[in-house]
Amino acid sequence: MPADLLQGKAEASLSLTEEQKRDASEKLLLDSPQSSLKPAATRDSGTPTQADSLKGVLPEVTFENTEAALKDTPQLGEQKKAEIELKYGVLFETKDTCPPQDRDKLREPTLAELEILEWALSKNQAAVKPNVFSINRMSIMFSTDTTGASAFHSSESGVFGNSRVVINNTEKVLTKEDTKNGQSLGSVLLHEFGHRASFMKEPDIEGLGWRKIGEKDVAIETKDGSLYKYVEEKSADGKDKKIYWSKVDKDGNSLEDQPQGRLTDEQMLHLEKVSQPMRPANHPSETFANAMRMYCQNKETREELKTKCPYMYRYIDEYDRKELRRLGSDFFGISNYVRDENGDIVRNPQAWNPALA
Repeated sequence: MPADLLQGKAEASLSLTEEQKRDASEKLLLDSPQSSLKPAATRDSGTPTQADSLKGVLPEVTFENTEAALKDTPQLGEQKKAEIELKYGVLFETKDTCPPQDRDKLREPTLAELEILEWALSKNQAAVKPNVFSINRMSIMFSTDTTGASAFHSSESGVFGNSRVVINNTEKVLTKEDTKNGQSLGSVLLHEFGHRASFMKEPDIEGLGWRKIGEKDVAIETKDGSLYKYVEEKSADGKDKKIYWSKVDKDGNSLEDQPQGRLTDEQMLHLEKVSQPMRPANHPSETFANAMRMYCQNKETREELKTKCPYMYRYIDEYDRKELRRLGSDFFGISNYVRDENGDIVRNPQAWNPALA
């Protein structure tokens, strides 16, 4: 595999003439964007003030993606999508390939969204690379939905079913890293790509601190070997929910009548056998995806995972090394690629491979 298929981060710089920049800027001023990233005054009152009239037609962007917004044109967007498809083996959904029930929601991404997507793909290339058991490539859809999660992962049933990540048009922080104001799109995408990597077999589930119960359910294991099933009860109007852990046996039968038959999530935090990287830890697939996100995102999140969940860190580290080894090794069996302290996939300086020189 050529080295440039793994070397790219979302730092690509698209050179523009001054005339192109001026044209793109004028287009942003003339065309009201369809993004839900609106100024605070518009969101709060629904009617922008006269002083906000200019802001009302400009997307709310951070310093990080201001340049991307100024050069955002349909032509550059199509060029960037083609580059990402070629480099990372994913497919952007079109009217022809999108599931029928979602076609009316299909939208074009902004250049800022594409650059953050490419950054996330570069972090999780081993996870997003088409799996050896699949004849399909992962698809990406940008949706006009303005409710729910900013992005989510779904898979079709069957061994050969492909998977897709849907990116909604919700208000989101268009950066790679989380901020004080909330979770970033980059962080969410790293989590969703973590789902792509997790083919949860029983040893994997147990390695993450969970146990299979009955035919399909799972339960978390405590330090004394007890099993607890995650339960979420919603109120009749759906506005409130109650979360607790219900004690069960290995077949999933309730043992709530026994001592400590029901635990709060705070109690489970101190009793779980393997410390979980997220609260509440409602399923091993979510545990895995969030651990992968922390492992890949940056130096600080890697250190947080290592300190907060040392066993989980070792498990994810071993898993990731195996995945990277699938991307190729040298004559002596040393992996061509490793992950550096910032979570980036880089060439392994210890590997000897003339083809990558």
